[in-house]
Amino acid sequence: MKIFVNRESAVPLHDQLVAQVGQLVACGALKAGERLPSIRGLATRLGIHHLTVLSAYRALAERGVLVIREGSGVRV
Repeated sequence: MKIFVNRESAVPLHDQLVAQVGQLVACGALKAGERLPSIRGLATRLGIHHLTVLSAYRALAERGVLVIREGSGVRV
């Protein structure tokens, strides 16, 4: 999953993540049932706080885009 954040952007990191993951799902790059990187794993890779990733994943889960299952990970 190719996700990038721009710390210089006026767009908050949370919003950047929500938009990018949402776009990857919408265009079919992420398919139903596909597992996403762990919250801490993605946060570490991007160099951001894990709560930022958690917040973005939760926002997408509330929209029905992702499913978060504790212990099982995050899936489309």
